Amino acid sequence: MKIDKSIAMLLAATALAGAGTPVLAQGAAGEESLLSDIVVTAQKKTKAEEAQKVPIAITALSGAQIDSLHITSLRDMGTYAPNVALEPNGTIKGLANFTIRGLGANTATASVEPSVGLFVNGVYQGVNGGQVLDNFDVESVEILRGPQGTLFGRNVTGGAVVVRTARPTKELSARFQLDYSSHDNVKAAATVSGPIIGDAVLGKLTVYNRHDGGWFYNQTLRRHTGGDNTWFVRPTIQVNPAEGIEQTFIVQHLETHGDGIVSRNIFLNPKKFQITQDYAGYTDIKATDFTSETNIDVALGDGKITNIFGYRKLSQKSGRDFDSGPTLINHAQDSWKQHQYSNELRYAGSFGDFIDLTTGLFLFKQYLIAVDRRDLAGGAITEGGGSIDQKGWGVFGQVDIHVTSALTATAGLRYSWEEKEAHVARSSGARPCNLQTRICTFAGADALNAKKGWKALTPRVGLQWQATPDVMAYASYSKGVRSGGYNVRRASAADPGVFNQEKLDSLEGGIKSKFFDRRARVNVSAFYTKIKGLILNGNFNCTINPTTCPTGVVSTLFNAADANIYGVEGEFVVAPFQGLELNANVGRTIGDYTKVLADLNKDGVINSRDKNRAIPRVSKWSYNVGGTFTLPLGDAGKVAFHTDYGYRSKAFLDEANLVPMVPYRKMNADITYTLPGGNLSVSAYVTNLTNREQNSASTPVVPGVAYYYVIDKGRIWGATLNYKF
Repeated sequence: MKIDKSIAMLLAATALAGAGTPVLAQGAAGEESLLSDIVVTAQKKTKAEEAQKVPIAITALSGAQIDSLHITSLRDMGTYAPNVALEPNGTIKGLANFTIRGLGANTATASVEPSVGLFVNGVYQGVNGGQVLDNFDVESVEILRGPQGTLFGRNVTGGAVVVRTARPTKELSARFQLDYSSHDNVKAAATVSGPIIGDAVLGKLTVYNRHDGGWFYNQTLRRHTGGDNTWFVRPTIQVNPAEGIEQTFIVQHLETHGDGIVSRNIFLNPKKFQITQDYAGYTDIKATDFTSETNIDVALGDGKITNIFGYRKLSQKSGRDFDSGPTLINHAQDSWKQHQYSNELRYAGSFGDFIDLTTGLFLFKQYLIAVDRRDLAGGAITEGGGSIDQKGWGVFGQVDIHVTSALTATAGLRYSWEEKEAHVARSSGARPCNLQTRICTFAGADALNAKKGWKALTPRVGLQWQATPDVMAYASYSKGVRSGGYNVRRASAADPGVFNQEKLDSLEGGIKSKFFDRRARVNVSAFYTKIKGLILNGNFNCTINPTTCPTGVVSTLFNAADANIYGVEGEFVVAPFQGLELNANVGRTIGDYTKVLADLNKDGVINSRDKNRAIPRVSKWSYNVGGTFTLPLGDAGKVAFHTDYGYRSKAFLDEANLVPMVPYRKMNADITYTLPGGNLSVSAYVTNLTNREQNSASTPVVPGVAYYYVIDKGRIWGATLNYKF
């Protein structure tokens, strides 16, 4: 593993911050400390559990920790967990390509459901659009690594990201935030919470607005590009009609409007951050979410009945300069419309000191239509798209049997069924779809009109041994399933348009521990995953095989291979003396194909050259190191210094391994002064201190001529003002 020279800078900064006379840490860690006991809902039991007691690999951050680390989006959280990349797709703003332990969706095709499930307030997000956006007033985020096929269902073969927004408080409280950073980026947010009718009705209102002036200067358009405006409003009402009954309603409406993705043509622009796009593109996202959560205490097993109903409506439109150059070669536009309904009804209870039981029923219904358009050199235009109407249900149960006070056995099972009806019009110059109206003609020999159902049985078994109050070991075996489906971005007649389920078997073992009077925490785990029918997205260029992809770069979805992915990971936090806290995590992932089912490099044959390809988005190494030093100033308040450095090794974005993703290297630092009482704080920060150019997606549009190389912002300086009461 190559250690970047920026590590030396970080260690030096941490050493300077911690200089002084060592004093042993006293008492429990503060709520902002990474050593504080975080409770999680990952096992869906009657009561939340301490993360250190949960027998799965999980990284959890509370709202206070998220604020202290200046985490503003889910993407920023990815580096704080090993073998995790919560990255955007790169081609469309707000589109996620979350990857955990080498499993993720490497496509912008709307009809591919994510292998890393995102659950917001208990509601599964059916598509990966509208996700990598801003967060504010979040109570907690939990990242569950590995398949969660029992309690969270299908499409969580890689893991699950569980987000819970903050709930109303019984006392009047408020929080206000104002932030300004480089290139006219201004953010203002506020939340007010408190009683409406005594303790019977509580309310909270959260509002957020951010203006991004555009970090990148476009030499062709002679203006800054990549900017946008994002706002959301989220009212929350909690009703407590009687003791043991709690009803919560959450509504959120979010919008983002602005430019499209910024990309660099590496053949025309050899210098980093050199932008000459002739088309700034556009982004228009509207998302409305409604959640109803009901909790009723029952006498049976001193348990609780929970019902979570969710509705989501998403409209997402985007345009981008696919060739990234000063002249028209390939401009792309996409338009999605999606709505979903889901309902989960479950019971959780405990029977003596012997059994904990969770069981329930899950229903899901979703409709999606997606249209794409390509404006090509010479005036040619292609349009196509399709719709998916799906429904499904699942029944699940998991039981923990406490064999002894130290030994617990777990057994769980979930049965899932789903059906998808697809209508797809192949992208072509005949233009069977209209981007603006999202209306398609699903007729003719090129159209696909089909319906198919899938079912799955996913068990989980495990053992947990609490060796001491501070040391726990666990091992588990589980199965997971990722949905089959249809390709709505079908551009080639050779593409069958349908793909089957991706199935996997996973073994995991680990140890969670605390040492030195809980001033140090060490969590390590190892995993082995066997995958059958891995769903991949083949972006193949027609200069390689023009007979099978006649319209340029073609996105083909298929069950490409069987594979093994395995590795280890560790998380470490230590407070060597009062005021100083050091943290680190490291992950190692190895992936190999065991059987190749498709011609991955499109040379016309399936052979060892295909089998020896690297699995897309599998980074062999990832790590993060950081430190926080807090200096009390007596009656003058306190000042905190924080720095961290994240690294993720190179990976390939495509099956043929023609498109590399450069190593991710990012160093951040900040200083925060908090006035006495803790109500007012001021922070100054810098992100991407070394001003590295990171790329989140690349595609050769015309090899040797045009390259779609999506880049992220460079160095950003900023300041934040926070006030709360």
